[in-house]
Amino acid sequence: MNNQDVLISMDDALPPTLNSFNLAGNESFLNWLLPIVESLRETEYWNKDHIAKIQSARLEKLFLQLSGNSSFWDNHFRQHDVKPNASSPIDELKKLPIINRDWFLAKKNTFVISPNIREGSLRYFSTSGTTGKVLAGAFTHGEIIVSYLPYFFRHRVFNSIGEFISRKFFLGIGRVLTEQYSSLGDSFILDHFASLEKKEIRNELYKKIKSISPAMLWAYPTTLLEFATYYRDDNIQLPLLAVRTGGEYVTKSQKDFIKVALGTEYIDHYSAREIGSIGTSCDKNPTEGFYHIDRERLIVEVLDDDGGEVPGNTEGNIIITVLDRTTFPLIRYALGDRGKIVSCVCGRTDALIFAGRVGEYILLPSGKRFSVLQFRTIIANLVSFRNIRNFRIVQESLDTLSVSIFFNYEPSSNQIDLFEKILSKTLYDEIKVSIKKVDAGFFKAGKSKVFENLKRG
Repeated sequence: MNNQDVLISMDDALPPTLNSFNLAGNESFLNWLLPIVESLRETEYWNKDHIAKIQSARLEKLFLQLSGNSSFWDNHFRQHDVKPNASSPIDELKKLPIINRDWFLAKKNTFVISPNIREGSLRYFSTSGTTGKVLAGAFTHGEIIVSYLPYFFRHRVFNSIGEFISRKFFLGIGRVLTEQYSSLGDSFILDHFASLEKKEIRNELYKKIKSISPAMLWAYPTTLLEFATYYRDDNIQLPLLAVRTGGEYVTKSQKDFIKVALGTEYIDHYSAREIGSIGTSCDKNPTEGFYHIDRERLIVEVLDDDGGEVPGNTEGNIIITVLDRTTFPLIRYALGDRGKIVSCVCGRTDALIFAGRVGEYILLPSGKRFSVLQFRTIIANLVSFRNIRNFRIVQESLDTLSVSIFFNYEPSSNQIDLFEKILSKTLYDEIKVSIKKVDAGFFKAGKSKVFENLKRG
């Protein structure tokens, strides 16, 4: 089969005996995975027209399966005059309305249970709730494998995939591994009782890393930054190939520090619990929040607030159609993130610059908005991220904003005053910024909500 056919049929070709827990050392998994990863590495440089052929074929399959197995989705398509077997599936797609979490929450129990789903193969999920709304749904073991792992391994740092999947080749620090990776990795959990600031906990972590010899570490950026700082100061040397992060925004200077301190490749992954893999950072492009989209499994649109297309290189709302999920379909789904589609210096097209979550703006009394991502970068550069273990921004009122910082040293009162003045000046002196010194107990373990926006009644 050619690369296009391999990618169109990848979900159908998945051996039915595979599940999320039996992948390590599984020859059937490796035989399925290798030609797909090889094809994905080829299609990275395909132009939009060639990729559209893969997207159209997979979209048509999705339409036909949903219309044939779900009265709910069949009625949804009929209501909007969508013809599942039309000659141009992507044109049919654009007839459908934008949906979001509120849409799903209002329509309970509408995910598809297709006839070919084996008993016990459904795996239920819920999103983290960082948007303020928790979405619950389900996928099959096969959908979990197909929507994550080929895109995980397409990064060229994994040049010997067979060796990697023969064992637990990565360690998650501070987090429980999600199901699709559980047979391929291990975890080292951190909480209020086991934190990296304790030397004995770090020694346990170093011991575990030496015992399982992972090729890669995986953690949220805030955890990885803290680990990299201690790793450097503790003068530890461990044979690591790469580190992988996701779930939080990270600046270029933070990435560079982690790479130098740990002596590894840095992979930043953009994903969502309900969607799966969305994209991966580019080694050749230092732009913050820059990801190459997994175009083979997603159709990504960037639209304005009225649902209209925005010109190229213009920020808008990220709308995603997932082409390999039929259990809990996401068709023209507003993720709640903003970004813009751009090209890349590496030659690949359809890259996405993530601009933050909808609503992640500091509101000024004049009516202006200031990007939280930009403000976070200013804080990191002003104070120096080497001096910060964690921080949180809270807009308490229209003219006051607090920044709680867990410092890596003891700043003087004069330094605090200077930081406050510069940050207030950054916000055009419309908002008074106050800095609060906090300790590790202020932050919950796991994914950190860095910004709390103004609650307006």
